[in-house]
Amino acid sequence: MKMVALMAAMMMSLTAQAETQDVGGRVIDQNGEPLPFVSVTLLSADSTYIQGATSDENGAFMIQTTDACCILRLSFIGYRTQYVDVKGTNVGTIQMEEDQPMLSEIIVKGQMPKTKLTGNSMVTTIQGTILSQSGTAKEMLAKVPGMTAKGDELEVLGKGTPIFYINGRKMHDKEELKRLRSEEIASVEVITNPGAQYDATISSVVRIKTIRRGLEYWF
Repeated sequence: MKMVALMAAMMMSLTAQAETQDVGGRVIDQNGEPLPFVSVTLLSADSTYIQGATSDENGAFMIQTTDACCILRLSFIGYRTQYVDVKGTNVGTIQMEEDQPMLSEIIVKGQMPKTKLTGNSMVTTIQGTILSQSGTAKEMLAKVPGMTAKGDELEVLGKGTPIFYINGRKMHDKEELKRLRSEEIASVEVITNPGAQYDATISSVVRIKTIRRGLEYWF
C-alpha cells in the first residue's frame, strides 16, 4: 500500500509540473537598459493567442500558462515587433530594436506615449502622443501597454476581457469604442487587480478619460 501511495504521489507531482509551464524572461533596449511596459504575448504555432503579460519596471515578465508553446511576440510603441521561439520556460534576455520609421512618424505627429504605474494599474497618456492618431478608440486600445486584440475583442494581457468605463460611466455597448475617436482621449488606465469597489467576478478594468473642447472633464 505504501508503494502504491508513493507512486500516486509521484504521479500527482509530475502532473502538477506538467500543468505549470510558465514562460518568463527579460526585455532590454538597444542600450541594455530594462524596457518596461512591453506587451508580451504567447502564440501557438498557427499564431493563435494563448496568453500574455506586460514587462515590469525591471523589464521582467512572466506568462502564466499551461501550454508553453510556441512563439513569443513582443511589441512596444517606437520599437520593432519581435518574435522569439519558445524553447523552455525561460527565454532569457531579449533585446528590442528601435523602429526608426516609427520614431520619425512620432517626431512628425506627436510624442511617445508615457505610461506610469499607480498601485495595481497602468496609466497611459494618449493626448498629444502618436496613439492619438490611431483612429478609433478600439484601434488605439489594442496598442496601449497591457492590452491586446484577440480577434474582434480587446483583452487585458493575462486578465482576459475587461469592463470599460468612459469618464466614470460604465460602458454597456462595445460599439462606443468604434464611435469614439482616439484624438478625443486624454488617458487610459488599465487596472489589472480591481479592488473591493468592483464585483469579485471582474478580473480587469479599463478606464478611459476623454477630452472636450480642449478641456478635460468627467461626465
